[in-house]
Amino acid sequence: YVQPGRTLVSLASWAAEKVDCRLAIDFSALGLDASKARLRAPDVAGFQDAATFRPDEPIPVEPGRGWLLILEETR
Repeated sequence: YVQPGRTLVSLASWAAEKVDCRLAIDFSALGLDASKARLRAPDVAGFQDAATFRPDEPIPVEPGRGWLLILEETR
């Protein structure tokens, strides 16, 4: 889900064990500066705790779980 200045990314895993996921992001297609971008997971009761990730770092995904992430530039 792409909006000017931010994009919602949904990611999930059906692996039997915890996995680390690395995203391949086309920043120019999204109109974002990669050096200023961050992935923010908002707190969603019963689904996920708030968290922040750099786009180049691995994102831990628990078995049968996932993340809703907002990709946006930091100020």
